[in-house]
Amino acid sequence: MKTIHKKPGDVIVREGEETDEAYIILSGVIEVTKKGRSIALLKENSIFGEIALVDQRPRTATCTAKTAVALGMVTRSNYKELIKYRPQAVIPILKIVTDRMRNLMAIMGDMTDMLGGK
Repeated sequence: MKTIHKKPGDVIVREGEETDEAYIILSGVIEVTKKGRSIALLKENSIFGEIALVDQRPRTATCTAKTAVALGMVTRSNYKELIKYRPQAVIPILKIVTDRMRNLMAIMGDMTDMLGGK
């Protein structure tokens, strides 16, 4: 895993771009935005860009360094090599994707309730 450093304001991934890296925050804070709106702040030990490890579609959000950050970078080819020898390495990524899907479903449920669609 390669370590990279970014300054506050540096964009790490941009919504709509096609890349194959995921990142683990070793230190610092990342802001996640979608269509210019802030949707999350991620801190140490959080992973972002994980979808790029399993598909080849455009990024779903922009991730920007809120503070100085140190990031561990994993590429799709590194990840594929890892799971070839350690299949259990897929479990943390599945957990992250599942957690984010559950959060999205909860938000959608709340929106439906607010609009009177119970």
